[in-house]
Amino acid sequence: RLGPFKADTIWSPFCVNRFGAIQVREWKNRYDEEEMLTIDHSRDERNLMLTLYQQMNEANVKPKCHYEGLLHLGGGKIDNVVCAWVSLVERSNGETRRSVLSWKDNEVQYSSLPIVELRILMQNVGISSGGIYIPDQIISIDASTKR
Repeated sequence: RLGPFKADTIWSPFCVNRFGAIQVREWKNRYDEEEMLTIDHSRDERNLMLTLYQQMNEANVKPKCHYEGLLHLGGGKIDNVVCAWVSLVERSNGETRRSVLSWKDNEVQYSSLPIVELRILMQNVGISSGGIYIPDQIISIDASTKR
């Protein structure tokens, strides 16, 4: 009934655009063709990319991004709306500090603070073409524990 819309020629660009070519290639290499065909019993044709897209969506695969940090902290998703992943880019070692712009009594002030830089990667996976608004976040870190 939806035969033409299950074709690999349609789902291959979707996979690459959403997850990135590197991730799609890695996931394709995990499975051989016969194993992929046994996962979805409802089809008569070879719709490998549709099955791959469904598996990668279910696993909330993060696209490769050169802005992300080296330490992946976690991720989550709201089905058919948005996916998000958090990574740690840099942290203070307790000795290194950064100058941070702050306001005190309506005056600009720089202070030296230990810093932890987190990056949040957001991906709009919904049907809307609009942007995603992320309100300002207050993230606190327990500084009482030391190495």
